[in-house]
Amino acid sequence: MKSERRHDLESNELVVWLDKFRPYTGQATAVVAVVVSVLAIGSIWNSGSEAKQEAAWDAFALANDTSDPELMALLSAADNEEYAGTSMPEWAHVTWADRQLLLAGHAYLADRSAARSRLKKVEGIYSTLAAGASDSEVKNRARFGLARVFELQNKLDEAKEQYAMVQGDLESLASERATQLDLPEVREACAWLATADLPLPASSGAHQGQPNFDVEFPATDSGEFNTKTLEDLLENLTKQSGKTEKRYSEDDEEKATEEETAAPEDSAAAEQSPADDKPAEQEAKPETEAPVEPASEKPAAEASEAEATEASAETAAEGQ
Repeated sequence: MKSERRHDLESNELVVWLDKFRPYTGQATAVVAVVVSVLAIGSIWNSGSEAKQEAAWDAFALANDTSDPELMALLSAADNEEYAGTSMPEWAHVTWADRQLLLAGHAYLADRSAARSRLKKVEGIYSTLAAGASDSEVKNRARFGLARVFELQNKLDEAKEQYAMVQGDLESLASERATQLDLPEVREACAWLATADLPLPASSGAHQGQPNFDVEFPATDSGEFNTKTLEDLLENLTKQSGKTEKRYSEDDEEKATEEETAAPEDSAAAEQSPADDKPAEQEAKPETEAPVEPASEKPAAEASEAEATEASAETAAEGQ
């Protein structure tokens, strides 16, 4: 009985509590629905944000992988509203500013106006990122770059202030450079760099001939070569050529003597060779001569007839 009574009392208390909560049932349902909606929207937003981040970094990689030294495609990607809200624009801006600072340093003496124009552009980007970049690494890179801009402008105190605020991976390098800026020779070099100009080439019309660099050429040693005249050099060459011809003639004589010495030895060796070494044509039997036919008797008869005619002619002449 007691257990049943206790159960009835608990049931009555639950019913009482539900009766108290019943007026707020609609509000609780609405709250639960809002929470579920927020979670669903957040999930969709996160998936869309991840896709946007991925597309932004793909654009960054594509713009950075180019042969253009100016990296203008990277600047265009950084200013693209499609990638607003991602971390890519800050990195793109600081990367583009670093490249412009590098180009300005290379051209600072050759083209001072162009270098200063680049420095003016990147100074604003560096200042904005150093003050309000969401990524701490981007902020430190911007501070370091801004300090380098101040160095090229010979604003060494401002450069030291920026170096002192650099943290992270660049902190040790920035601290070392800030210490170097206190050295007199470094300050002198920065002051010279801010005002020095290279001489213009001859093609520009500002200078005729070679530019004057005030270079002191080292003095040459006054040796024997500097005192010789052209005739002396030709005479030395003639003597050397005569020595060469004499050496060649001596070599020819020695060769001829060796050949003469070798000739008797060759003849003696030939005499001492056995008779069996005769040529094959000598050992061959002579061919049988064809028999000579006897001269014809007709020419002899003709000769006797001619003699008889000549004798009769002589007899007739004597009789007359």
